[in-house]
Amino acid sequence: MGIEDLSRLLKELRGDRPLREVAERAGISHTYLNQLEMGKDKRTGKPIKPTPDTLRRLSAAYNFSYEKLMAVAGYADQTQEHDPGITPRDQIKTFQSKIRPENIDKINELGPDSLEILEQQIQLLWRLEKEGPKRDKK
Repeated sequence: MGIEDLSRLLKELRGDRPLREVAERAGISHTYLNQLEMGKDKRTGKPIKPTPDTLRRLSAAYNFSYEKLMAVAGYADQTQEHDPGITPRDQIKTFQSKIRPENIDKINELGPDSLEILEQQIQLLWRLEKEGPKRDKK
């Protein structure tokens, strides 16, 4: 999965809805949404990859799975198994000893949706750390 798959999916999700309407609902500019649907930055011609926050906004605007958007964008493994007995708050508490004290109170104030997003980001970072640096194949 990659940027081309993501751009196709975003076009499909938008369907006949106006670009500006969806962009406004997602809280992003219509030009940025257009670039995401094209898969590249219009100015540079380089592939464009949205941030996890942008994908979260788009998932809400389209009422579509954030996890699936993350997977299609190449951020997360869609087939990753989760232990249903461990809540996001439980997982985050295991990291609290490594988090700066001033941020612990902020984490404790997060709602369930924000905790879920934080959990996904932690899992992504954890997975990247385990994989180690990627080397370019020539």
